[in-house]
Amino acid sequence: MTDRPRVVITGMGAVTPMGTGVDTFWDGLISARDAITPITRFDTTDYRVKAGGVVPDETFDFPEDPTLAEYDRGIQFCARAMREAVESAGLTRDDLAAANVAMVLATNFGQAESYQEICQSALTDAEVDVEGLRQGLLGFAPGFFADLWGIAGPRAMLSLSCASGNAAIAYATELLRTGRAEVVVAGAWDLLSEFAWSGLLALRTMTTKRITPFDRNRSGTIFGEGAGVMILETDKHAAARGAGFAVEVAGHHTNNNAFHLTAPDKDGAVIVRAMLLALEDAGARPDDVDHVNAHGTATRYNDKTETAAIKTVLG
Repeated sequence: MTDRPRVVITGMGAVTPMGTGVDTFWDGLISARDAITPITRFDTTDYRVKAGGVVPDETFDFPEDPTLAEYDRGIQFCARAMREAVESAGLTRDDLAAANVAMVLATNFGQAESYQEICQSALTDAEVDVEGLRQGLLGFAPGFFADLWGIAGPRAMLSLSCASGNAAIAYATELLRTGRAEVVVAGAWDLLSEFAWSGLLALRTMTTKRITPFDRNRSGTIFGEGAGVMILETDKHAAARGAGFAVEVAGHHTNNNAFHLTAPDKDGAVIVRAMLLALEDAGARPDDVDHVNAHGTATRYNDKTETAAIKTVLG
């Protein structure tokens, strides 16, 4: 581990139900503001759950390309967060055009609004919009954003359900460690469309009450939308351009228990393994951990399994 480059985060951007911008998001978190609000973007009359983490309606400004305002709302979330991340990192379009810059994006539902429009057109025998179909594909975003910012290096698209954003950071870290890149734009987004909401409700994990993770009376989870983008660099690259940083990605581990589409294995063995290997990758001990960012879905089995795994690893 000693001869591999350190990976640092030099820029961040966010679009969340708390509002737009990292500072707005952080202020909402530390003030414990409840960002679960009624969904008004589509008719929820026939849906059991009618509230979620909805990004406040606003018209985003896109000086890099005004036509972004015409794209899928999820793409707009990602674009706004990306610009904040790039600017906060002190990077320019010329910097991003270097061959050592890569991009890793992740999402659960992708361009859900665009995809929904295509499906509705097919149901009504209307002519399918070919360009709309192209924009609705899951793999559309990396090429689109790479062209937007002139990023010429490796690019990837991931989709790992709730872990998608974390997986993007992990893969970006490996690109930097292995020398395939010195800068990586890593981001993730999702949008609450009617198409996505009906699918999430089919999982039967959502509550009509407040979400209360790890509470004895927990009754289910609630989903939200938004985007987060980070700029990751090798420490040497960041130092060479005089960029400061407050966070280092010390280690990670990605696994799949192949147990069930949504349910965790009851003993949490794979979660334990993932946590232990992440600590090992970071050269850290359980005693070094100050905070655990839990999945915390407030569902019966996930919280129980996750609690057992955390206790096993951290005592």
